[in-house]
Amino acid sequence: MFNKAFTGEQPATKRQSLLLARLRGFRRVYSPLNMLLLIGRFLQKRAIRTLSLVAVAVWTVLYKSYDNLVALSASAAGARLLEMVLPHIGSIALTVGLLFPLGLLLIFIHNAVAVNFERRARINNLLLAGDLKKAVLIVPYLEQLWEEVYSSERNVNPAMVVRNKVEFVTLAHSAILKPEPQTIQELRVGFPLLVAESWARRGLFTVEDHIGDLVEFHQTLRDLRWLRYAAWQRELLNLVRGDPQPAFWHSFTIRKFMLLIGGCLQRLNQRNIDEYGRFVRAEHFIWPSEELDTALAEQFGEQLLTDLQAERRRIFRLVFGNDWATARLQVFWMFCHDYKTTLRLRLEFDPWFVMRGGVEAELRGLELEFGKRLVKKREFAKRYASAKNSRHTCAEWLTQGWLKSEDRLFRRIVWVALHANLFGAGQLDVNDESACKLWLGELRQHVPRLNRGLRKAREIHVLARHQFDVYSLIVWQLGEYATTEELAPAQPASNGV
Repeated sequence: MFNKAFTGEQPATKRQSLLLARLRGFRRVYSPLNMLLLIGRFLQKRAIRTLSLVAVAVWTVLYKSYDNLVALSASAAGARLLEMVLPHIGSIALTVGLLFPLGLLLIFIHNAVAVNFERRARINNLLLAGDLKKAVLIVPYLEQLWEEVYSSERNVNPAMVVRNKVEFVTLAHSAILKPEPQTIQELRVGFPLLVAESWARRGLFTVEDHIGDLVEFHQTLRDLRWLRYAAWQRELLNLVRGDPQPAFWHSFTIRKFMLLIGGCLQRLNQRNIDEYGRFVRAEHFIWPSEELDTALAEQFGEQLLTDLQAERRRIFRLVFGNDWATARLQVFWMFCHDYKTTLRLRLEFDPWFVMRGGVEAELRGLELEFGKRLVKKREFAKRYASAKNSRHTCAEWLTQGWLKSEDRLFRRIVWVALHANLFGAGQLDVNDESACKLWLGELRQHVPRLNRGLRKAREIHVLARHQFDVYSLIVWQLGEYATTEELAPAQPASNGV
């Protein structure tokens, strides 16, 4: 349900509201340790970037040979060029001699102080919340996965052994709970579950941006994104693209949360270890469970449970805000980058998704609630026009007999390739029979890669949406923001959390 937080405001007022919200959000997640880490990483990146540019410049000079350099310096233009370059030598020396070591020092100071708190939170069952994901939180994702991905796979994938949502969710969930190699699992159930299972195995409230890593390094998604590049261009991109970094709001929010949890665990456990060596763990802060609360009260007493619930509520409200609208906005900022990246990837390669009803309404609803348009109206209109035109072209080719009605998988890939303008589709004369048949013949060799890529693009986008819903619900429950049904987020789990 969308909170019409920005409805009816003028653009200038809306921008001011967003700016004030971000300033308040920064105050919540700010800590001196986080700033040390941010500045240290910035200095290191700046140093590495500058050194890389210097290396490229030196290589260029050597490649052009020393004689050319002498000739250039002897000319008037060369003299002016040297006058421009020489003053920057000092800044290059400063970068080499100071920026990187200073950044390293700041990160070392951060780690020396903060790692103990963060490690205490991680080791004391914060990462083990993956059990909660596998047991409960993965089910609604599987349900959505059937509706948006695998219900249509029945028509093109002969390996599918399920025919309805109940069978799919039951089989997929049992496979995720059972430890076995992914290859064996896919052969047994008839479809891959790597994306779902890799997300379910990771904990909650961790600094790792798992979806960002999947988009960047999953081989199927990388192949899909790089179809437009030549082999040498892909190799160059491999060299220059670094590891994806979590978004600012994700990194700062999680680190502040972990620091507070670690400090609270230290205080509570200094006086509350029982005769069996049991102690308060991070799972008590992030796993909504009446049974867990009852066990804690039986081990340590009702007073500790009351203290922990108060601390838990205080931490969530300190990090995410004192009201639900603010907290939900903070969660959106945390996962907005993943949401946007996967959405744009799907709009680019999934014409069915573009043309189905509700996509524009979803974008408009997000803009009304959070004040941010993930995809501009002009870009979406362009995608919609491309999907519509490419569908018309497929229909024409089917009528003319260039495509076969029984070859459903290939027809799907043709629509994807036309929509995404792959392999020169934009310059193709769709009425030229010989050119079109030649293009179709070349496209057949890419069917497996495009089919896998389309499926993964759908899976990762559904996962990004589900991740936002999961964190919204957990923050709402443990922060105790509202008790009225109309203010509660949509339940991402059919059997509750």
